[in-house]
Amino acid sequence: MNAKELGILFEEDDAFAAGVKVRLRWTNSGRQFCGLGTITRLNAKSLRAALDHEVGSPSEPFGYYPASYEIIVPRITDPKKWTANNCARLAINEG
Repeated sequence: MNAKELGILFEEDDAFAAGVKVRLRWTNSGRQFCGLGTITRLNAKSLRAALDHEVGSPSEPFGYYPASYEIIVPRITDPKKWTANNCARLAINEG
C-alpha cells in the first residue's frame, strides 16, 4: 500500500459517522463475508454497523447473518487489527 492509498483510507475514515452507508468485510471460521451496512456506533478503533440485507445462507452454521445484524470491524486507526478482509469502506453508489 502506498502513501496515496493510505491517505484515501484515512479520508474515508474521517467521513464515517452514524447513519453512513458502508461496505463491510469480515471473517468468521475461515470464511470471508461482505455486505452493505449502516454505521450505528463509532469508537476510536472500531465501528459497529447494521447489515442492510442478509448475508450468507441459513444452512451454513457460521455463514448466515440476517438483515439488521450488527457487525463490528476495526477502523484504519487500529493498524494491528485492520486488514482488507476485516474493515469498512464507504459505500459510494452502492445499495
